[in-house]
Amino acid sequence: MKILNKYIDRIGIEREYWLIADTNGRIIEPALFGFPYDEFGFLVEIRTDPHTTCETLLKDFQARFSELEEKAHKLGMHLESLHRRTLNSEFIKCLANKYCHSTLLDTTANIYAGTSKSHATGLDSDCCGTAGLHIHFSRYTRNGKRIQLPIVKIVKAMDRHFERTISLARRNLGEFEIKPHGFEYRSLPSDITLMFAVKEAFKLLRKCE
Repeated sequence: MKILNKYIDRIGIEREYWLIADTNGRIIEPALFGFPYDEFGFLVEIRTDPHTTCETLLKDFQARFSELEEKAHKLGMHLESLHRRTLNSEFIKCLANKYCHSTLLDTTANIYAGTSKSHATGLDSDCCGTAGLHIHFSRYTRNGKRIQLPIVKIVKAMDRHFERTISLARRNLGEFEIKPHGFEYRSLPSDITLMFAVKEAFKLLRKCE
């Protein structure tokens, strides 16, 4: 376990994918075939454990991804990391009823004042679904006590580094969500190069004292 001074820094990720039928390119509801899914029901969600190094995190993710990729292949499907897809209105309506979208709370916050919308639902007003890469930051003492991280500082630094990527994907800068272990940065699109995003996250976290 890598220790930074008296602290233990950990990062975990959630990466969202579309489950696509090979024959016709149709988006498949992940739960119907036993894939891990997001709370709105239309994305496969691959979630790692928290890790203290970039190398072990990426290894964990790759193992989980490979298992699901193989499963999809056997079913005549594949996983796609495209950050945005147009969804059929009937498909949205069906999932909204099935997963009770109207009862789900939007717990996404933004460090910038005046931002009125978020990617919490994964849906835009133009019937597009969005897929993201969410990065979880946490810090603990060696005795297991959680340390409050400088959320605004880290979010701003991630925004600066990935601003062009976020803007091109038509996502919102500054998004995060408070978690029991720390916080989750939510502005990145799913199709960003994973290694670059994870390396930068570890770099920024270790700079924060």
